[in-house]
Amino acid sequence: MSCYEWEKGSLKIPAGDWKSLKDSIREAYNQWIEVAYQEDLKTCTSFPATKNQKPTKRAKANTRTHEYSFNDGVIIFSDDSTKTVTWIVNENNHAVNYAWESFIGKAFRLALSRISWTSKTGGYFTGNNEYNTDNQNFGGGSNYITVRYGGIGERARESRTKLTTTASISDNDLCSSCSFCDYKPGEESSCDVDFRNALFDLDNYIVECGDYNKFKTMPICNE
Repeated sequence: MSCYEWEKGSLKIPAGDWKSLKDSIREAYNQWIEVAYQEDLKTCTSFPATKNQKPTKRAKANTRTHEYSFNDGVIIFSDDSTKTVTWIVNENNHAVNYAWESFIGKAFRLALSRISWTSKTGGYFTGNNEYNTDNQNFGGGSNYITVRYGGIGERARESRTKLTTTASISDNDLCSSCSFCDYKPGEESSCDVDFRNALFDLDNYIVECGDYNKFKTMPICNE
């Protein structure tokens, strides 16, 4: 099934990780355009009508490059004074999933996981998809945090969860291993998406949920 979705946001990068992040994305981008060119070249030589034609090759990124467009996504680096990186995935069918699973998306996720975040750095991405916007339950349909990093991201989560429903969660609940759940054994736990699609069994355990996700990404769309 289709799933039209989008995601965007900005992250404040620690000074010590700024150069390495830019280097990682530039290297990944240049590898990606080379692979894409070789694949296009192979396609051209496979057909008689295009055998003598050469595909257009994208220009390689250099140290002055600040914007990287790929598949359905764009990564934009600010100047060195603000040290902010912006991630944009415009609305399209499975666009967020395709962007993160692309060569550049995987490199971006890996590079972000290696950053030593501090209390004054980080941030969060927000997003939505066509199934969530159709949610007619109380509080449903609004945009939500999809990815968060560092102290800025954590404070955004804390601010968000002050408004969310809480529930008593145990190890037997599916929520205990879900990245959207702020799991607190023995206390009231909160959910970034308000337990909106949770299914309880007869013993009041949450056994199924349409938003269950071990990784902090968009709530899973129906396939």
